[in-house]
Amino acid sequence: MRHDERRERRLRHLIARCWAEITLAVLMTVAVATISCGEATAQQPVGPKPASNAAPPAAAAPAPAVMIVFDGSGSMWGRLDGDNRTNKLTVAREALRQSFAKEALAKPGVKTRVGLASFGHRRKADCGDAEVVAAPEAGDRARIMESLDKLNPRGKGPVAGALREAAKALLEAKPGAKPASIVIINDNADNCQQDICAAADEIAKAQPGLAIHAIGIALEPDEAKRMACVARGGGKFTNAEDADKLTAAIDATMLVVLKAPEPAGAAAAAAASAKVTAAAKAAVSPQGAPGVSSLGVSARLGANGPPIETPLHWRIARAGETTPLIDVEAPQVLKPVPAGDYDVDVRVGLVHARQKISVPAGGPASAVVSLDAGHVRYGLQNGKTAEAVAGAVVSLLPVGADGKVPASQPPIYLVRAAGGDLYLAPGAYMLAVSQGTVRREVKIDVAAGTSKIQDVQLGTGRLAVFAQGQEGGPPLDGAIFIVAADDPDAPQGLREVARSGAAQPEFVLPTGTYQVTARLGTTEVRQRIAVGAGDLVKAGIVLGLGRVQVTHANDKRPAAGTPAALTRVSRLDGSQTRVVATATGENPSFTLPAGRYRVESAVGEQNARVAADLDLKPGTVVTVAMRIDIGQVSMRPANAALLPSAGDTLWEIRDARGQIVWRTIQPEAKALLLPGRYTIRSDVRGRSAEQTVDVAAGETRTVGGQQ
Repeated sequence: MRHDERRERRLRHLIARCWAEITLAVLMTVAVATISCGEATAQQPVGPKPASNAAPPAAAAPAPAVMIVFDGSGSMWGRLDGDNRTNKLTVAREALRQSFAKEALAKPGVKTRVGLASFGHRRKADCGDAEVVAAPEAGDRARIMESLDKLNPRGKGPVAGALREAAKALLEAKPGAKPASIVIINDNADNCQQDICAAADEIAKAQPGLAIHAIGIALEPDEAKRMACVARGGGKFTNAEDADKLTAAIDATMLVVLKAPEPAGAAAAAAASAKVTAAAKAAVSPQGAPGVSSLGVSARLGANGPPIETPLHWRIARAGETTPLIDVEAPQVLKPVPAGDYDVDVRVGLVHARQKISVPAGGPASAVVSLDAGHVRYGLQNGKTAEAVAGAVVSLLPVGADGKVPASQPPIYLVRAAGGDLYLAPGAYMLAVSQGTVRREVKIDVAAGTSKIQDVQLGTGRLAVFAQGQEGGPPLDGAIFIVAADDPDAPQGLREVARSGAAQPEFVLPTGTYQVTARLGTTEVRQRIAVGAGDLVKAGIVLGLGRVQVTHANDKRPAAGTPAALTRVSRLDGSQTRVVATATGENPSFTLPAGRYRVESAVGEQNARVAADLDLKPGTVVTVAMRIDIGQVSMRPANAALLPSAGDTLWEIRDARGQIVWRTIQPEAKALLLPGRYTIRSDVRGRSAEQTVDVAAGETRTVGGQQ
């Protein structure tokens, strides 16, 4: 029994010892593993990694990139037609500055990389003067504007060389960036005898997908044709003829090329949420230095909205005073001020807010003012070019509780611009855009603290018409143009929508097909013309006209009191003759459609007339020499003392064939007659008499009747 107890004790001791060794081994293994993991975390091992089923993280796509090629040649100091205020350089530069400002507001933190190239800006008469001023990089647009502010145009215009330099800069910055664009802004095609179309071809082949946009500044027609070929890869060409159109073209183009691609799906929602959260956290007022009485204020749209970064109008006065201590345009204000209470008034657009702020002695005060407003950025779109929105008038009207705009409500905002920013109190509004006779309306609901973009599609085109006598001929004056649209409910299925008597009118019309009638005198020609969105359609309507020039040279007439010749033109085509034109004067001219005509000139009311027939062909001038040699016969009773009254006398003149050519009941009369022999019969108070007289050209004869 004792032996068994000893054996059992030895067995328990052995088990306890083994368990202790196992436990120690496990603890040491865990410790070593922990140390190894720590070392692996601190320093990555060199060499191949073990295989893993997890997919490697996707590489970030290259950010979009754009190179702006800005004309630095000497001609940029010139002024645009109709604008004596500033030069081309300033208009184009300020339009870019405006586009960058809009981009910053609409897309804070945008990653699009922007670079700048120029040409002709360093040396005169140097066709090699093309340079990348700033490589395409993401970040502050101020560096681009700083370079443009220093630009001093002086030289020639090596456009092709500048395009090649810009394309090379995009390729070197980060190959494969999508999308990539070039925007060239210039006032002349290449004047260094380089083929800009060939340069564009080379770039398109070397960098497929690269979009090239070309914005011409008041280019002449032949220069515009040369520059149009530069636009590639979905890029557009626009020829801006004045300052407003240039600003609109740059604004519209930059809106396209600066647009960063949005993340998709859940990533998009997360990115949007992060952007809103970051913006809300950033909405803090500027802080002054400790120990100094100062006031720092900024503003945001709503209670939890992002800060407003556009310049605001701040008026800050001491409480109870009307004269402001601070009156400034700025996104925010930070100023040292005396301690005390202040009334802060901030305005932007159509909204404003007031807030009282107390500034302690020896310390800063700060506040974020909530405008309780919404922001709407509107833009006009119409077809392919920025020129298509030129002249559009934008108005804003509040919408009533019934969802309608009151009839007597005037606009609260009225401007002629292709885009803009509206800051509005919460509510419903009607954004109306008028271009010519076309009006588009979009209802906008505005909520406090929100910002949205509202595009308005105009869906209009422009139709410029003129009349021509013949194909290729110059425009004619005096035509009336009538534009009609198809309408099954209107007479003859057409409804007149516009009319003009201008020599070369331009109509703004909704997209569609129209019947245009050109009317000149009795001539009418109709033509059907299609107008697309954003198009400028120029149409010459050929009237098929010729001209008839009538002269009355070398006529023999009595010297005194002879009236001017009256000329009538009659159309001989068709079943009956009809008078189509008349004129008084010695050398009248008639513009008429092709056809057969009779021209008749007369002096006086009876007998003294000649006629000629002619064929008129389109584009021809037919000269008709009309000779009216006439004489004059004065008729009066033999006894002038017993002059009868009207109705007691009859004078009648017959030509050599016996035809009556002149007749009157006046006691005294004068007749203008062609040269020849005439029989003059008088009947005075029942007593008749006849005389035969010969009338010569330029002669005046007097004849007395019986009494």
